[in-house]
Amino acid sequence: MSEPEARVLVGVECGARLRVLSGGIARLVGVLSGFSANTMKESTLVQLCTLAASAIKEMAKDNRKNQDAITEAGAIPPLVALLSGGPDSVATEQAAEALRKLACGNTAGKAAIIEAGAIPPLVALLSPTAGDEEDKAKAIENAVGALFNLTCIDTASRSGSACRGCQPQ
Repeated sequence: MSEPEARVLVGVECGARLRVLSGGIARLVGVLSGFSANTMKESTLVQLCTLAASAIKEMAKDNRKNQDAITEAGAIPPLVALLSGGPDSVATEQAAEALRKLACGNTAGKAAIIEAGAIPPLVALLSPTAGDEEDKAKAIENAVGALFNLTCIDTASRSGSACRGCQPQ
């Protein structure tokens, strides 16, 4: 799937709000599923996975139906795999932020994220490493937000968007 094809998987609605077009989530998960730690050096695949993680992040923000659909489509394990890129990777940053938003006020999402083994790689992102300070700061911020959201007690109703104190940004 090319970058333009990845971009047409989502449509813009009301500015920054995104809605899923027919089959969009499944296609994005398909792109993410092609990633593994062994393919981290294949720049085209990493770029496509970064775009897919970014689209998933936007679809998950404050949208419980999309969060559920993304989780049910199997996006969480490949997002966790993207965390292996380290704190300097934009793909890692996007994956951490997508997980952060999928965990926000969503008990099922939290369970799936924990079950996929996200906690160790999220914690690993907090360790100091050499590299681009701005990219590391974003990855660390998203890792902290995801870990916070995983521990947050949900106070919203099933249709609510966030738990009290949730870190959705």
